[in-house]
Amino acid sequence: MNQLRSLIWFAIPALSLMLASCAPIKQQGQTIGNAQTGDFEFSETEYDFGVIKQSGGKVSREFKFTYKGTVPVKITGVPTSCACTSAVIDKALLEPGESGILTVTFNPNLHGEPDGKFYKTAAILTEPEQEKLPEVKIWAEIDMDLGKSAFELKEEHEEEKDEDDLNSYESILPDSFAEMLKNKDFVLVDVHIPEQEHIEGTDLIIPYNEIEQRLAELPQDKNSKIVLYCRSGGMSRAAAYVLAENGYTNVIDLSGGKDAYDEFISSQEPEISGEANASYISVEAIVVSKGNISSLREEYGDIPESFVSDNATTIMLILDNHQLDLSSFDYESMAELNGEKAKEWLLLSGEMGGHHASGLLTFSKQENPLKLSIAGLPVGALTVKLTRTE
Repeated sequence: MNQLRSLIWFAIPALSLMLASCAPIKQQGQTIGNAQTGDFEFSETEYDFGVIKQSGGKVSREFKFTYKGTVPVKITGVPTSCACTSAVIDKALLEPGESGILTVTFNPNLHGEPDGKFYKTAAILTEPEQEKLPEVKIWAEIDMDLGKSAFELKEEHEEEKDEDDLNSYESILPDSFAEMLKNKDFVLVDVHIPEQEHIEGTDLIIPYNEIEQRLAELPQDKNSKIVLYCRSGGMSRAAAYVLAENGYTNVIDLSGGKDAYDEFISSQEPEISGEANASYISVEAIVVSKGNISSLREEYGDIPESFVSDNATTIMLILDNHQLDLSSFDYESMAELNGEKAKEWLLLSGEMGGHHASGLLTFSKQENPLKLSIAGLPVGALTVKLTRTE
């Protein structure tokens, strides 16, 4: 394995030079020119080497880019789509407006490639992570002037094997993954760095750039089903390449990562909420779920993990008025859900002197929350009828 690695120009983990699937790829067409991929603007995102000789040695292409983001980013990896392809980047950190070079190198004599024209890819992983993975593509067609016997990899790429069977893994969409979770028969691994909130049922937490060094933590049976995920798909794809390269035959990558899964769950779950008014006080109540927690966090601030549990019902309470400091009340003692007292209250914000307040109420698990009552307000008791919105 070590002979397949290239040294990167700065100290990031060796996994940054990812080894990946070499399955044949049909030509999809070529577009060369200035292109924006996430916060990275490349002078070109594709390059065609044309026909290159197997005996000609490695070929490289420099992809120049400018980082257009608004905050500094750290480069955490440069995975490629195949062991025959390596990539290095000339910066460890990028400031807004800074330029850099991603150099992609291809070895035409490492192993067999598809007949005709094919492509390989290289990507840039960063922290903070990009919403859209910056990725470039190289095209080539090989003149086999040396023949198959000259390949540098002979054991790993035996001639009688179908290339599709080598270093392969499966990608799965969030809807299929959700179905798999209902009858879980696999090891679920979160490989994201830095550590994120995990999908329920996660068995292992192994950073993508440590996966090869920590294979002992995975099932020793390399036919075991392993599902990998990160935040948006880039890191898990890199980790999947490594597991496949190490002989694991049943590796599954969650396409789009946890972000895509959360979005799918959100689209499937009905929102339970309600509103009510009493004199000058208005109240909105929203039952917190896995489907809406991301959007609630964006709007109202951090929601601690302890307030999101399968064993409890948590309600986001938003209060508004123009006279009182609503943040000073003890809603834990004042609130009931379906007649049951609240267990905990956490104030999240008290803006404008408490005239606008939001917080979390936790109750014992309620399968069908219908009525939230709040007693002891200056305007008297207030009742919010909760309804489901498909």
